[in-house]
Amino acid sequence: MVNKKVLWKVPVYSIIAGLISFRLNVYLFGRFTLTTLPDGSITINDTATLILYGLILAAVVLLGGLYFFREMTKKEIFVSASILVVLQILLLIVQWKMNATTGPAATLFLYWAETLDWSNFIYLVLIKWIDNLWICVFMGCFAPYLFIPFGKKES
Repeated sequence: MVNKKVLWKVPVYSIIAGLISFRLNVYLFGRFTLTTLPDGSITINDTATLILYGLILAAVVLLGGLYFFREMTKKEIFVSASILVVLQILLLIVQWKMNATTGPAATLFLYWAETLDWSNFIYLVLIKWIDNLWICVFMGCFAPYLFIPFGKKES
């Protein structure tokens, strides 16, 4: 049986981690991933970007797994993470169906994307191999399941 007191633990942690991660990335992005070329134009260093997002993902997963979710069972983490995964997939489907990639509607989805910033490493890596942004972002929706291995086995 799943303890109802912990159902929202993964979604709340993930959203808070995403909001903190977004602000941290904005700060660090300018310092470590932007490169000024000899002609004065500015470009993004893809390697530095991947390293930055990879470190953020690792930090969020380790902090959540080793500290926030250590008392939860694998099943409780799965059910809790599933709430967020389903919500993310539903919002992604709505965005895809509305074709809301620009304009006012897209702004709402951008605000939601901030809350999941910690998991961007997943789709940034996938987009290098899969030439379909929607599929890569869809795969990134499953990032909350990365906390499951840190759960306790049920007794």
